[in-house]
Amino acid sequence: MRLIPYLFGLALQCVANVQAETTNESAWSIAFSVVDEAGVRLPEARVAVAYADPNIKATPSNWKQHMVFTNAVTDSRGEASVSGAGATDAWQCNFDKQGFTHVYRIYSGPLNFTGVSGPGPAHQEHTIMLVRTNASVWTYPKWTVEVKGVDQAGKPVQDAVVTVYYYLRFMSEPTNVVGRTDAEGIFRISRSDPSWDVGVGMEKANYKPARRSISLGPREGYDAVKWNPTITLVLERADGR
Repeated sequence: MRLIPYLFGLALQCVANVQAETTNESAWSIAFSVVDEAGVRLPEARVAVAYADPNIKATPSNWKQHMVFTNAVTDSRGEASVSGAGATDAWQCNFDKQGFTHVYRIYSGPLNFTGVSGPGPAHQEHTIMLVRTNASVWTYPKWTVEVKGVDQAGKPVQDAVVTVYYYLRFMSEPTNVVGRTDAEGIFRISRSDPSWDVGVGMEKANYKPARRSISLGPREGYDAVKWNPTITLVLERADGR
């Protein structure tokens, strides 16, 4: 009979442990990767984050009076993060490093009590670029475009001719790189040229040509995911088969 009280006590302890883990779990988090104008991770960059106190019932008129301020510094990988309990409407973020331009960003949080921002995901990750004050306008992060050709059945198209168009300089004539897809239907190109837009064309005998363009955007809007896209082009048979 002593076994029953023991098991009951053990069950209560398990519940308590779960509740403690749940209580200690952050309700929100926002993480940053800070890079320079060439896309290289920046350690020791200062990150200042301000957000509304979740314990205060904020209104559009009083929310600025109940802000919480917290600071972080990027580690050797150029990463920093901030987390907290409760929920918040938005994060106001400032990024600084000596010798670099200052960056200010606002990200929407999971609530919308100000009626201005939100709602947004409770857990977010962002890439921030800080540009050296003496950096050349031609210094750009590397971008990689992977082009994949498939037929209408989704099978890879090998030996298709791929042409990638981009600009070497702003307002200059476009240049292009020509290659062929491999056995998996893939052709890949990497460059560090300051081009905002990239165009892709694919051709093969007995197929209709396919084209697509993408926008990388300005350097200061660099995003590692956006600047390393995979573009899938579907080649249709010209004979309708």
